[in-house]
Amino acid sequence: MDKLFKFKGRADKLEFVKTLGILYLIAFVVKYINYDVLNAGNNVLLISIYVLLAVSSTAAFFRRLHDIGLPGYISFTSWILLTLIIPSDYLGGIVCSVFWGYIAFFVYLIIRDSQPYSNKYGESLKVLDKQDIVHSEIKNRQMINKIILSMLGLKTIIMILYALWCKFCKPLGVPVLDIRNIPLYIIGSISFILIFIDFTRRQILTIIGAVLMIISIITSIIYFNCFAGFDFLKYLSIGQLIWRMFGDCHSIVVGVMIIFIVSRINNKKEVGAKFFVIMFFIPTIWGICYDLLCGKSTLFLGGSAYYTFLHCSLNEIFITYLSKFMRALSCMAIYNRMKIFNLSDEKKELS
Repeated sequence: MDKLFKFKGRADKLEFVKTLGILYLIAFVVKYINYDVLNAGNNVLLISIYVLLAVSSTAAFFRRLHDIGLPGYISFTSWILLTLIIPSDYLGGIVCSVFWGYIAFFVYLIIRDSQPYSNKYGESLKVLDKQDIVHSEIKNRQMINKIILSMLGLKTIIMILYALWCKFCKPLGVPVLDIRNIPLYIIGSISFILIFIDFTRRQILTIIGAVLMIISIITSIIYFNCFAGFDFLKYLSIGQLIWRMFGDCHSIVVGVMIIFIVSRINNKKEVGAKFFVIMFFIPTIWGICYDLLCGKSTLFLGGSAYYTFLHCSLNEIFITYLSKFMRALSCMAIYNRMKIFNLSDEKKELS
């Protein structure tokens, strides 16, 4: 309890999970058990409780980030949800991308071990010598990549169960997934699959996945803009057609960036975490810049960020089947492998 509002220091993953579990349980009790009592003329009390819970959870995130050597202010990313009160449909879509990237990072915080040495935020709970530190770090990061790979398998299992539910229960008001289409979704995710299962030193499968991503996007862009037979396309000039195709090129940039990052890793050059964050947000940044260049700045005004966020999140779950979440995990997998390779080289030097 003495650490509920403590922002300094470190918290290992067990303390982090226990603290958040208690705070979320309190939030659940406040919302559903005593909702009528608190909400009946006691809005100030209700808001005060939620503010205290939000501050306490942010403090837990601060200490957990410190424990793995990262600045605590990263936790303020989650507060972007407060912008959902702004009347802007476009903002809701941006927040959705940030949200799913943050969910992937939250998974990382749960499974990442403490840095087994002292850092500028405090002493480590583990006391290891140099060689044991390297071995411990390698072991934990290998486990992280295995968990990331297992999430891909879990996603496929959930898709199959959802398709069976759609087939036998015939639900109304939700997107229906035909079980016969699941192999097509798996083929469409082949780039992510190759990245997740790549345990080679030169990351050959990751490069192949990036190349396939580029080829598939170029093929689909050309097909849908030149051969799909949409009537409105015949009224576009060559320049307009090229500009329209340019708007869908963000995945090509992602593929090229993956190849660039992997080539640097293969040349034993460190790649900062910020490059992986940029790689995740390229589709979002690309879409914003493209719409602004098209003179669609009015898209940022009007509507509801909250309802657009809900719509985009449901689309992420039921239509694209966690594509943003998987893209974030793929960035995490490549970054984690880079750390494993660097630590393995360090281990050889110590031997």
